[in-house]
Amino acid sequence: GGSVEGSGETGLFHGLKFFLSRECRYSWLEFAVLSFGGAVGWDGESSPYARDNTSITHLIHDRPSAPQTLKAACKYVQPQWIVDSINAACLLPVERYVPGATLPPHLSPFVDDEKEGYIPEYRQEMSQLKSAAEAVAVDDVPGGAGAAEEPADDMEEDDEEEEEE
Repeated sequence: GGSVEGSGETGLFHGLKFFLSRECRYSWLEFAVLSFGGAVGWDGESSPYARDNTSITHLIHDRPSAPQTLKAACKYVQPQWIVDSINAACLLPVERYVPGATLPPHLSPFVDDEKEGYIPEYRQEMSQLKSAAEAVAVDDVPGGAGAAEEPADDMEEDDEEEEEE
């Protein structure tokens, strides 16, 4: 069905490089990031890269305040950002997930809000963000939205020609 592409070049986290702070050594975080195409490092000898790696895009920090030394090129987020982005099937803005921020409500992907008769405000906001992200993604694809429609029209014309014969 409408599931998010997992690993590989089409994964949600493809091209992103995460670093888990010492307090975040959660195997499930590593599993989630890798499953959606991202790379993961952590403090320790077995990490594929060190904390000072300049290509890290997201530092996962699970403490009430930001680290003392910040890297300008990287985004600092709490672990819930990973889970919420996966559940929303798009990369959510990081502002609501910075260390020390009050996190938005966690919304279960297993609840059918319409069936329940209530759509939480944050679910509506996430749906709008996802729609906007999908629109941008379609426009960014070479031969994007317009090109994809042309072959379908040609196929219909071919079918009509065959019926006339």
